[in-house]
Amino acid sequence: MLGYELLDAQQRMETNILDIMKRMTALFDFRHDSEQLRAIRRHGGPYYEDLVTLLRNLAYQLIECTFFILRYADEKRFYRVLRPSGVYGTSFGYSAQLERLRQELRNMAQRQMVAYDRDLNDAATIQQIEHLDDAGFNPAMCCLPGTRTSLIDNIQQWADTPGARRIFVLMGAAGTGKSSIAHTIASKFLEKKQLGAMFCFQGQNRGPQHLFPHVARELCSWHPSFRHELAVSIGNDDNICRSTNPNTQFARLIRAPMERLGKTGTVVIIIDALDESGSTDDRSQLLSILCDTQQEMQGLPVNCRFFVTSRSEADILRAFHGASDVRVERLRIFNDDPDIMDYVRKTLFSEGSCLHGIPHADPLVLARQSEGLFLWAALACRFIMSQEPPGVLPLQRYQYILTSTNTGLDGLYYRIISSLYPGRDSQDSEDRDQDANAGPHLASRLTGSLGNPMQDFKVIMGFVFTALDSLSIGSLRSLRTLSIQPGLSVDQPVDIGLFLRSFASVLSGIEDDRTPVRPLHASFAEFLRDPRRSKNFCIGSPSVHHRNLALASLRLLKARLHFNMGDLDTSYQATRDWRLINRWEDKLAPDLLYACKYWGYHLVIEDVKHEKEMVELLRDLFTRKFLYWLDAASMAGIVSDVAKCIAAAMARLQTVDNNIYDTALDSLRFLRVFAYPIMESSAHIYISALVWAPRTSRIAKLYRPTYPRTAAVVSGLPALWPTVNRTIHGHNKSIRCIAVSPDGRWIASGSEDQTIRIWDIETGAAIGEPLVGHEDWVMTVAFSPDGMRVASGSGDKTIRMWDVETGTAIGEPLAGHDDRVLSVAFSPDGKRIASGSADEAIRMWDAETLAAIGEPLEGHNDCVNSVAFSPDGKRIASGSLDKTIRMWDVETGAAIGEPLEGHNDYVNSVAFSPDGKRIASGSLDKTIRTWDVETGTAIGEPLAGHDDRVLSVAFSPDGKRIVSGSNDTTIRLWDAGTGAGVGDALRGHDDSVTSVAFSVDGTSIISSSVDKTIRIWDVRSAANIGEVMAGHEGEGDSVALSMDGMRLESIPRESSMPNEAAGQLQPEDWNEHSFSLSP
Repeated sequence: MLGYELLDAQQRMETNILDIMKRMTALFDFRHDSEQLRAIRRHGGPYYEDLVTLLRNLAYQLIECTFFILRYADEKRFYRVLRPSGVYGTSFGYSAQLERLRQELRNMAQRQMVAYDRDLNDAATIQQIEHLDDAGFNPAMCCLPGTRTSLIDNIQQWADTPGARRIFVLMGAAGTGKSSIAHTIASKFLEKKQLGAMFCFQGQNRGPQHLFPHVARELCSWHPSFRHELAVSIGNDDNICRSTNPNTQFARLIRAPMERLGKTGTVVIIIDALDESGSTDDRSQLLSILCDTQQEMQGLPVNCRFFVTSRSEADILRAFHGASDVRVERLRIFNDDPDIMDYVRKTLFSEGSCLHGIPHADPLVLARQSEGLFLWAALACRFIMSQEPPGVLPLQRYQYILTSTNTGLDGLYYRIISSLYPGRDSQDSEDRDQDANAGPHLASRLTGSLGNPMQDFKVIMGFVFTALDSLSIGSLRSLRTLSIQPGLSVDQPVDIGLFLRSFASVLSGIEDDRTPVRPLHASFAEFLRDPRRSKNFCIGSPSVHHRNLALASLRLLKARLHFNMGDLDTSYQATRDWRLINRWEDKLAPDLLYACKYWGYHLVIEDVKHEKEMVELLRDLFTRKFLYWLDAASMAGIVSDVAKCIAAAMARLQTVDNNIYDTALDSLRFLRVFAYPIMESSAHIYISALVWAPRTSRIAKLYRPTYPRTAAVVSGLPALWPTVNRTIHGHNKSIRCIAVSPDGRWIASGSEDQTIRIWDIETGAAIGEPLVGHEDWVMTVAFSPDGMRVASGSGDKTIRMWDVETGTAIGEPLAGHDDRVLSVAFSPDGKRIASGSADEAIRMWDAETLAAIGEPLEGHNDCVNSVAFSPDGKRIASGSLDKTIRMWDVETGAAIGEPLEGHNDYVNSVAFSPDGKRIASGSLDKTIRTWDVETGTAIGEPLAGHDDRVLSVAFSPDGKRIVSGSNDTTIRLWDAGTGAGVGDALRGHDDSVTSVAFSVDGTSIISSSVDKTIRIWDVRSAANIGEVMAGHEGEGDSVALSMDGMRLESIPRESSMPNEAAGQLQPEDWNEHSFSLSP
């Protein structure tokens, strides 16, 4: 019996040893073959260090197991049999340990892959946020070592001191070295891993809308967890990435991720040159955010600091003065600034420098000439060290600078330009004599003849400082060449590269042909634009340069646009995939992209010259090259920029040529309807968009004959641009009201579901989440004149104010009415809100404090359905269920004159004409009436045509038309002068039309309905355009162009990419397909 037990134990022991060996083999195989582990090794990530530790433990365990098995194998079988129990327990322990390690490895690999997938998704989301690569920290711009040490130490101490004020503002005059200090501060905190982000406003086309997206992207590098929290904050709302509103950007891209991030160490965000962020209006929101530390900054980590540099502009001083959590210090100017002295000595007089050992040069004299301006010293040093123009020694340059009778930055700029253009200025005779000895005549050297060098100077500098985006020497050379009037004899055109490199002391980006050229300081551009400061060197009227750039851009597009801009081999390649394997810059030069994006903006401003050629260039672009323009835009990812370019040019195109205007209008519709497939692949321009464009489309008529072998729709092709049926989930009950923002970008809607929604008027996309706060139907909405706020009135008897971009309520509800609030309106100056209620009263409110103003305006005998301010803000008109309209004095609250009587039933809506002379009213008696504001009398006969009550009326922006919406589900247009109906009723809604409004440009009508849709209609054609925005589920979907029961077929072809040269298709398979739209 004992022998049997020993042999059984031995057998179990052998089994355990084999199990250990199998587990070791499995671990080796898993470690070798696991893609997850390889991903951890390749990409690092949060589990990399844990993996290293685990693999180290695994190696130790495998070695230990190996020695155990070797010892076991070496023992004689007799001894194994006699003492199996101890060995068996050890082997079992090893087996369990190996299993535990294997499971840990597997779990870690799975966690890593989940994290890796999450990181990929986060990266894709964050990639949509704009980041300006050249707007951040630049080590080359730091202060010279050993200078500004006391100030820099103070700033570092502020940032590291617990409880210090959150914002440090360093103010100083232009040229005092604020930017150098900012970059030095950035370098110090970067060393300590405390630099969150840096953004420099100095540079072209940098406004407040660029700040927070850039900061958000840089914060992702500062703290690894911030990246994920930022992606979570954005979620599926891609509109946040494209938002240009600083309030929205700060709330969603900075504050929300920071709040979720929790406690962090010190982090410093640096904002340089705040004064260069745009006009006072442009930066007002940004200043409000920075100064409102109690509300806007609440939620940020307590050690999050903002360091800001700025000139002492009046609006910036006002904003920061007295702000509770802001520390403001001014950069003092000393004529004998030791830091400037040290800078000059090290730059020009140290061993190996250009003035070292020259007895007639004194650093102290040059430093004093700077008058305490670091910029002056830096520019003077660059000029003295410059090699342009040649033949002038550094000592001569030094003497030339010092002998000037004009001091300050303007004087220095003048001297630098005068050294290149001697005798061309209007300064005193002593300076002119000095200029003549400064060196060879630059323009003569460049052109080979005297010609008109000052004209070259003004044109080239005009291009540099008028371009809407910074241009490289290569792009400037191309555009300058194309701007020269055809037929003009130019014997030896100026070499732009050589020309600009001669201004090395005041310009950057001139070292090669690809870097954008910019002034070293914004003051140089300001100097050249101001004739009082630059005199004969003033670059002249901006409109002239805009004309030159518009012409050059259009000529370039004519010369370079062609079929298949990306040289695609197949139409199946998505644009994003093409960009991964190609440098699109190699196919699409920067000058071409500049022309694609900006010619329309230049056209609007340019002088009316070269009119005939301009017309021909525009005609060529829209009738011959339009599809190629979209092709280039698709490849470069600038489709939206092209749409904006066309929209910007429309006002000017209307004055240039009617046919071109109509074609451009059709091209804009073509682009807006097919934007998404075009962005996806440039091939869709030819094989999808062109195929499906309506029969009456000008673009379709112009371009379809060029591609006769592409697919053709044989049945069901729409005649007109259709309304695309797009359902947007949001509201789930009837829409009671709409309003259009003053800039024409947004639509606000209020619904019976107790929410307000904001929509993009171009795309129909919902902007953000619903605005939630009312406890009953939302009956009325109105935008503030600046478009930043929405007021809403509700059946819950209150009015609420909302921030449009953030979607948050502003302050507490405005309470005072005793019944439903049926109408609200902002005064034209945005300072007051008027409200009408079912309690028969009208109230006025302060739009800033939200306090009631005076007593209620009483006089109606029933519900006040509608209120409206006159354009001059002096009167309020009101319409009531008592069948009358009343007018009120805004200042006194007194009724003006007698009630306007004439309707036979409730008055539902009132609106002032743009000139304030007439009022339109809509009534339950199915009519619209117009009234003379001064006399209070009805004008003409009632406007009759609706079959049911009129619920809403509005004037067009030019006052020539009235639009009305009715319970009969239709919308009608009326001639405001004659009262005659214009065209047929607009039909498409399936239920009562509750509200109507004109777009800001008067070309579209926006309507809302009980059918839970918002529709956009074309005023000119009296037909639906745009897209149905159906954010309200319920009673049936509606489409403007019914295609029910029609069969749509595509003719089979052997390719999907047209061949431009032959009008044939390339040999690729394109499967035959057909489909139908069912009822």
